[in-house]
Order: sequence, then C-alpha cells, then structure tokens
Amino acid sequence: MRFDRLTRNMADSVLSVVGAAFLAYHGLNFGLQVLQGIRTFILPSLGFKKNFKRSFGSWAVVTGCTDGIGKSYVKQLAKQGINIVLISRNMEKLKNVDQEIRSLYNVNTKIIVMDFSGGPEIYEGLEEKLKDLEIGILVNNVGVGDSCPDFFLMSSVQDDLKMLNVNVLSVVMMMHIILPGMVSRKKGLVINVSSVAGSMPMPLIATYSATKAFVDFFSRSLNTEYSSKGITVQCVMPMFVSTNMTKNMPTSALVPTGDNFVNQALGTVGVEPRTCGYWSHSLQAWVFYNILPGWLRSYIIWKIWYGIRTMVYKRRRRQEEQQKSGHND
Repeated sequence: MRFDRLTRNMADSVLSVVGAAFLAYHGLNFGLQVLQGIRTFILPSLGFKKNFKRSFGSWAVVTGCTDGIGKSYVKQLAKQGINIVLISRNMEKLKNVDQEIRSLYNVNTKIIVMDFSGGPEIYEGLEEKLKDLEIGILVNNVGVGDSCPDFFLMSSVQDDLKMLNVNVLSVVMMMHIILPGMVSRKKGLVINVSSVAGSMPMPLIATYSATKAFVDFFSRSLNTEYSSKGITVQCVMPMFVSTNMTKNMPTSALVPTGDNFVNQALGTVGVEPRTCGYWSHSLQAWVFYNILPGWLRSYIIWKIWYGIRTMVYKRRRRQEEQQKSGHND
C-alpha cells in the first residue's frame, strides 16, 4: 500500500515537472518569437533601418521590375540613392519606370529587355552588359503563376516549362552572373522573392508551389554557404499582395499594397533570412503552422484553391454565355 502511494506520488511529481518544463519551453519560445517580431517589424518602422547603399553598394539589379512587388523594390531602393538596372520583357513599361525613378530620385539607370520564359540561351551577353557595374544588390523578383488553379494534367507541358524557366532558371542564372562580383567585393545582398505557396504542398497549383519551394531551399542553402563571405541571401515568401498578378485585389490589413509590403520587407533584411515580409503575413503563417494541425492545414489549402478554381470556371462560363448572346443579337 505504501509502495503504491509512493509510486503515485513519484508519478505525480514527474508529470508536474514535465508539464512545467513543457509550459516553460513553449512560453519562452513564444516570448522569443514576440521579441523577434518586434525586432523585425516594429523597430524598422521607428527608423532603425539599414543603409543599403553604404552596406552593399551603389547599384542594384531588379528583375520583373515594371509592376507590383518588383516595381516597389525599385522605388524603395532608388529612394536610398541606389542606381537601378531594370530587367523585364516590355520595353514600353521599362521606359515608363525608368523615367519615373530618374525624375523622382535622381539616380542612374540601365534598361535591359529580357523575356525570362526562354531557356539558358537568353542569358548570353548579359554578363557583358553588367560587367562595369559594381552590383551590390540583386532582387530576383520575376515570376509567373497559374491563370487558374487546376489539376496538373489540365496544364500544358509548354506552360510548365515556361514557369520553370521564369521562376527557377532565372534565379539560378542571375546568381551565377552576379554573385561572383559580390564575393570578390566581400559584400552583397540577394533578395529572392518566393511565395508562401512554396512553404507546403499546394494541390491545384502544384508546379507553381514546387518552383517557389525551390527558391526557398536554394536561398537558405546559399545564405549558409556565403554568409561568411559577407553575402546575405534572403528569401521573401509573401501571401496575397495587391498587384496585377493578384488582379489588384482590394487592400486590407491582410492584403497590403506593393509599396507597403516592400517597405516592411526591406526592414527584415539582416534580421530574417527567411520571411513573409509583412507583419500580418508573418502572423498568419505563425498561426497556420504552429497552431493548426497538419490535416486541417491541408484541408484549408484544398478548399481555398478549389474554391478559387470553381469561381474562375463560373466566371469563364458567364463570359462565354455573354459572348454567345452578343453574337446572336
């Protein structure tokens, strides 16, 4: 009897210690994450921001720079007096951005027209065009998504190859061209724009999700390889931002403009090598990955993308019916 009571007391003591340790661990972890959030998003907004020109150099290269997040990176960097190499496929849009930032920020620019949907051959000669510039910052922003979430076999091989070229090959090739100069100068910043879609499997946008997962792992690997050489490689994984790519969806606390997003994202450089870039995106990601069980996350992801697919199909059918009725009239 005494032995049983002693055993129960020991078991209660062990459980109490384990429970206290569990609560202490998670409480400490939560507290550290709160402090990191303050350091990442609040301190930069109070003026504690890095001087990018002094830290990395006077020239930046931005791909996919004529709209959305890419254009916002151009403006924010030019505002700090950094000269910009603008690389995109549309000459007219490039000229418009070029004229805008020259007049607003009095910086030098260089325009390069490239369609990143091509293969390795499109990069021939690019190194020659950049060789005289001390490029300290590279923003690999160019990307392409699905026109509609759908089952894998509904997309063509050509569409998937285009996505691989734009979202994956561009990142690798631009790194091969620009990283050597950064290493020789022992300083540099690479910002690779991925997506939260690359943080877990995403049915109905499988190829897109996989390309963004590549950018995430590639960035983290290179940051480890080259941080000791003075190079920062950051992966930015946004959720929804109001841009042309998201059909300029209405802005809110959860859906920032491109300018607001990039303003906060740049504040995370040197603090977070892997970030959602915006306070509400990081908060959503924390809840999604730390509180929700895996099966519920998968269910929510499926419902979101299947719901978007259904909505797009309905809209297309309405447009087809309107066109038919118009022809009949």
